[in-house]
Amino acid sequence: RWISAIWARQLVASPSQRGVDPTALWQLVGLDPADPDPMLRLPDEVHLRLWTEVMRRLGDPAFPLDYAAHMRIDDYDALGLACKTAENVAVALERIVRYLRIWTNSVELTLDYAPDGVRLRLARDGIRDVGYRAAMESALAEVLHAVSGLAGQRLVAENVELAHAHADIPSSRHREFFGVTPEQACHEYALTLARSVLVQPLALTDAELSQFLLEHLERLATTSNAERPFEERVIDAISRELPSGAPHASRTSST
Repeated sequence: RWISAIWARQLVASPSQRGVDPTALWQLVGLDPADPDPMLRLPDEVHLRLWTEVMRRLGDPAFPLDYAAHMRIDDYDALGLACKTAENVAVALERIVRYLRIWTNSVELTLDYAPDGVRLRLARDGIRDVGYRAAMESALAEVLHAVSGLAGQRLVAENVELAHAHADIPSSRHREFFGVTPEQACHEYALTLARSVLVQPLALTDAELSQFLLEHLERLATTSNAERPFEERVIDAISRELPSGAPHASRTSST
């Protein structure tokens, strides 16, 4: 399991702004701070280990929210632009879910639609220690921060579910960030957004540019997909076919 180094770079930079010496953090992840390659990959266990170390050094349970607030959709290059030129928040979210695999194969996002909105579920393998919990919490926060940036206004969640429970979680700061107090000790990590959020139009909507970017992302996804284990690619292809009925070998054979 791997993840793009863009998250690790920001995760080193944020504590540095609070006076934490970044030298040991760079060494922990084995990254050269002078190398900005956006496609550089890290083992996901190393990324989670970095989260654990950062949380230990800062001692701030709300740091995942601050980290998420410093991530920008532009950090994802073509995906960021494809989201900004989408028709509305819902389309942008679908693009994030579809093309996230270009940047990581360790995090799985799923959108469950309902008449009144959508529930975004987040799944990830790993030991559920403080680093894992912080990473998952920040990922939910980052999604909300991203769609707020795309819509050009502060958006709030209908509900936030955390699979962990911790007495030190500062509910007031979480309530301020998400607009609701997260539920703890749930079955999974999830973020629910209202339909009114999904239909928010985006200021930079551009169908022609959007199509160009999507074609580029498809090429990147194909390249990334070719490097995945055969079994994983087949399962992914079958999963994409299931909403349309029984999968057909003719449509999955090119996986």
